[in-house]
Amino acid sequence: MKKILYAILILSGVISINGAKRCNGLEKLCDRPYNQVSYPGVHNLARQNAYNFIDIKNQSVKAETMLRAGIRFFKLPIHKHNGKAFICHGVSNRTANGIIQACKKHFNKLPKQLSWLSAIPMNVCNHIANNMKSKPCILDDSSLQLSSFIKILKTFLNTHPNEIVTLLLEDYTKDYGSIDKAFAPLHTQMHTQDVNSSWPTLGQMIDTNQRLVVFVDRNWKGPGSKFLNQGDFIFESDWDTKSVDKLKNSISIIKRGHSNFDQRNTKPKNKLWLMWNMVTPQTGGSLTAAKQVNRIQLLINRWKKFHSKFETGIPNFVAVDFFEVPLQQVKNQFKSQRPGVIQFTRYVNNSVKRKSITQPTSTTTQPSSSGDHIPGGSTKQPNAPGEIHGGPGTPGKHGTMPSGGEHPSDIPH
Repeated sequence: MKKILYAILILSGVISINGAKRCNGLEKLCDRPYNQVSYPGVHNLARQNAYNFIDIKNQSVKAETMLRAGIRFFKLPIHKHNGKAFICHGVSNRTANGIIQACKKHFNKLPKQLSWLSAIPMNVCNHIANNMKSKPCILDDSSLQLSSFIKILKTFLNTHPNEIVTLLLEDYTKDYGSIDKAFAPLHTQMHTQDVNSSWPTLGQMIDTNQRLVVFVDRNWKGPGSKFLNQGDFIFESDWDTKSVDKLKNSISIIKRGHSNFDQRNTKPKNKLWLMWNMVTPQTGGSLTAAKQVNRIQLLINRWKKFHSKFETGIPNFVAVDFFEVPLQQVKNQFKSQRPGVIQFTRYVNNSVKRKSITQPTSTTTQPSSSGDHIPGGSTKQPNAPGEIHGGPGTPGKHGTMPSGGEHPSDIPH
């Protein structure tokens, strides 16, 4: 019986083969502070329904599969649809009002003697616009009720006790009470962080079962609030890149969170970098572009460019569209495949030599496109006095399972 239990703990990712505890899939992360770890992430969700009225999705697989595959960061836009909180690409009031103004501009061109005809189409325009205001998710079949996502997340956290997940809520409801109520099943597992304190280690967060970190893009500092203000901690790269070439060749200055960027090396050194890595030619994502920009080598090159220009340190959250592409061979005992963004964050986390991280090291060899064990060595440049380096150097051995303990073949081709 003990052998069976031991095997279950290994396969679930709770412990490694040698019996040591693993945190987010790696033993070495247990002693590392939350802000000194890189987490693979996604931008929005996948289509939830069978129909495909307007295809504006950013992912191809559902949240359950993302979590099993190793995704640990989610950016989620929240809208109030029919009085309930939904995750979706929402139609803003500005867009709805724009429809009305466009209708007025068009139908005001009718000759005066036919002006009575404009009443019918204007009524239709007003009806559509008002419907969009109350049902902002009406055009997005990737919409998912927030309470449903929370059930999925709670089940995952309860069955994967050594995993830490982060959410960034892009709130359009302006309704703290409703959002807080939706998160009630997860309140006891939500970590609260003082803006003037250092982050705990992953091991500490696991031991206290405070394994969910939820940021909101507005200040919700009410009594007992479990939500963290994004503006207190996060700085971001550009998220609105229109072409693959632009993503590859230009490194835009920090787009949001400038004060956090300026304070990143000031005590308590608790700031976090969100690196967006996607092409958004329109409202939805581009699967064709994702197959190119999600490759581990491109991600490493972007990171090195960012750090060279801005001294950003490691990317804490790496958010992509269609995370499951491209699947690349992983040289482990399962001879399986792992998506580029998950390989990249594993590469980052395995490259870090010590607990405190300030910048990436250079490499003399490049990572193999066929796996996330990278042979070779880093350059022999000494660290500056008092400075600890971590980055695209030589990672050590990886855990035998992807983060979360699920077999990589769970990821659909």
